[in-house]
Amino acid sequence: MKNSFEIMKERNQKKVLEMIYKKGPISRVDISDKTGLAAATITNIVKKLLELGLVKEAERAPSSGGRKPVLMEINKTGGYFIGIEWGINKVSGVLLNLKSEIVAEKHIQNSDFNFSNFIDLTSHLIEKMENKAGSSDKIIGLGLGIHGPVNPRKGLSLYAPHFNWKNKNIKKEMVKLVDYPVFIDNDVRMMALGEKWGGIGKNYDNFIFVNLGYGIGSGIIINGELYYGNDWTAGEFGHMTILEEGPICSCGNQGCLEAVISIDHLVKKYFNESEKSNLYLETKQQWTMLNQEAQREKNAARNIILEAANYLGTGLANLVNLFNPRAIILGGDMMTAEDYILPIVREKVNSKSLQITADGMEIHSSSYRELAGARGAATAVLEDIFK
Repeated sequence: MKNSFEIMKERNQKKVLEMIYKKGPISRVDISDKTGLAAATITNIVKKLLELGLVKEAERAPSSGGRKPVLMEINKTGGYFIGIEWGINKVSGVLLNLKSEIVAEKHIQNSDFNFSNFIDLTSHLIEKMENKAGSSDKIIGLGLGIHGPVNPRKGLSLYAPHFNWKNKNIKKEMVKLVDYPVFIDNDVRMMALGEKWGGIGKNYDNFIFVNLGYGIGSGIIINGELYYGNDWTAGEFGHMTILEEGPICSCGNQGCLEAVISIDHLVKKYFNESEKSNLYLETKQQWTMLNQEAQREKNAARNIILEAANYLGTGLANLVNLFNPRAIILGGDMMTAEDYILPIVREKVNSKSLQITADGMEIHSSSYRELAGARGAATAVLEDIFK
């Protein structure tokens, strides 16, 4: 649907489609009133969108004296978005319809970090999603998220520490697989977009999404837009120094938040292991055991989680003072212990932040769990259409 994507990006078409997407079912008259476009322009644009199958006629609105106006709404089967996340232990894919509903999902376990293997697995996922959509012609675009700093303009993975990659041109390989638009970005920024378009984040123009798991990262939304920084590396929250004499981080520094509270560090500490496991699945299983023992009121397990929550709260207080967000949204494997973590984090942020920045600021757990990265990657296509 490359032509559809280009049409959707045209300025007036974009205005109309976004209005139908966010406010539909809605009449042509209301679209004209809200966008400021002439009625004749609305009629022509809606006709084009109907022909493409991107919108459809809904029920008629109640009459105010004359003929009942026809309402327009998004045709959810008129096109689809593919989202893919290259995770540490698996490659995940989702297919979203035009209403951002999940139509299909698939996960492939993976322990081979060779770049060509990720391309092969992704090709397999794309084929599955295209088949589910009916054909590749129904796909409007594809988004892909990967950990570490990413230059989204070039589709370049600058550094993926868990894969030991540097300067991998992902987009160059992806465009060989498909003939529709492809968007590459950091996985946590993709998660933030997912929240913005369909989760709790849609209620805020300014919020920070923080992913807590094997790594610690953030996606920063300011005035409805992702904040990238000068060299595409904004959001490396996990590398904030939180403990001067703390453990050595994967980045080489000492006492980074990631080195102190990532789940691999916590399970290593709890199970008295001299070396952390390189197997993500093993680490995740151990984290589940630690969490279960904390729920059974085993003090050693609870104390480790509560100490981590305190460090996290201190780090988040620094973010609140720096960015003054309307909300912070927490996701990732660590949030399976949210019953312990959220109360401590909220108390810590309130006590450590300036009162004027913390007042009215909300802290939530993520709307999405395991699919946050892939779903967010799919919504990157929506972001580009409506941006």
